[in-house]
Amino acid sequence: MKTRVLFFALMISGLCTAQQTAKETYQRIANAAKNYVVDTTAVPEDKFTREIRNLRKAKGGFNINEAILFKIGEENMPASEKEKLEQFFTLGEGKKHLDNAVIWIYRKHFTLDEVKKLTRFYKSTAGKKMAANSPVIMLQSLKAAESIAEKYKQQR
Repeated sequence: MKTRVLFFALMISGLCTAQQTAKETYQRIANAAKNYVVDTTAVPEDKFTREIRNLRKAKGGFNINEAILFKIGEENMPASEKEKLEQFFTLGEGKKHLDNAVIWIYRKHFTLDEVKKLTRFYKSTAGKKMAANSPVIMLQSLKAAESIAEKYKQQR
């Protein structure tokens, strides 16, 4: 529980802008999560969708598809069920529905021009380095926060 709270706090701190306080950012995220309705319908096969797919490919790194497979691996279920679920999310309808949902999310939050700029960034040396290192940086930041919190508790 402590790890999740600190991880969430780190995520919030990274998302705050100069114009928003942590509380405002948290409220915005909470509202977005509360009001989110999953859309797995077929996406338009247009330039925007193609560019989102290019961005996701260029970004690489630890993405939602990999996170799902990791989570399935942690589940306490028979190996045969895990294999079926993994197949569902890698080759089956689950992959198609998840990909559609993610594309709809990107279409809601970004313009075509913004996605093109992000794709260029993630194809750059710095972007590749960012994609490769972001999960590690986040986990190391979490570990740092836990260590600092532990020292604080010991001083009290």
